Amino acid sequence: MPTKKQLHTRNLIIQTMYGLLQHKPFSAITTADICSAAAIHHTTFYRYFTDKYALLGATLTDTCAPIITLMTQGMTFLDALLQLIDQNRTVMLNITAHNQRNDVYYDLVQIFAQQLTLAATTEITMTDPLLVKLQAADNLDYAAHAVAGMIVGVLIGWADGSRSAEPNDLQTLFSERFLQLL
Repeated sequence: MPTKKQLHTRNLIIQTMYGLLQHKPFSAITTADICSAAAIHHTTFYRYFTDKYALLGATLTDTCAPIITLMTQGMTFLDALLQLIDQNRTVMLNITAHNQRNDVYYDLVQIFAQQLTLAATTEITMTDPLLVKLQAADNLDYAAHAVAGMIVGVLIGWADGSRSAEPNDLQTLFSERFLQLL
């Protein structure tokens, strides 16, 4: 069981990465940048994370964690996800569009698939049409990954502004078109 100090240090490193992503693309952030900004030694960093990709995964997981809470307040999964993406647009841009490499696509799909699976297996999902479809799938894991891949692909285009669409347009796309594919 981690101590309070260990939890604090881990959260400090995650918050530092989040702060750096507000100003720099992920591909331009080094472990040295993270350690300097968090005022920690590199051995401390490696005690908590194997590399900056593991840290990015933890950062994205923390950023997406409120999805279930928003759903308990009556939002659909996609509405909650779109709200979080919109609130964290700069960070999403620096992870996707402004990133010089496409190495985080898989991480985003994994995290969104985990959130979809979690949401589809909770009691609050009975009225969310996407989650009802996922619950009826022969293989929830594969279906969640397929939907997450579609969502990430669309969100990357939306976040970088290369495709003009309002959040309501995306909601319509997700709720009408994606549901037809499942």
